[in-house]
Amino acid sequence: MSPTPREELSGVIWAASNNVMRQEATLRYADAVLAAGYRKLRIITTTTELDALPVRSVILAANGEPFIAHNYDRRDGQKKLWSTGGSSAGAFDSEWFIKPVTGAGLPAIVLSEPEAA
Repeated sequence: MSPTPREELSGVIWAASNNVMRQEATLRYADAVLAAGYRKLRIITTTTELDALPVRSVILAANGEPFIAHNYDRRDGQKKLWSTGGSSAGAFDSEWFIKPVTGAGLPAIVLSEPEAA
């Protein structure tokens, strides 16, 4: 089972203290850091992970550009595309991100995901 964000931060704080802080203290510090809004970055490394993100998710691609996911209506159904704006003009599918010269590049950082309805 993976550690909770609280436990993970507590371990980082304990290691940074040269392993001398008491666990109760490291947990208090971890709670304070989480309460201040810290969240570990979510990194996307594959097109499968990129495709799994919901529409209206925002990422920061490896080239430093932000992209937003939206649906593009086609005759054969909807397709998720990524663009630097809100329209399908200049939009790309997930495979474009891994093209050697033209793609924005992976890994990408997830900046925002819409709340589940």
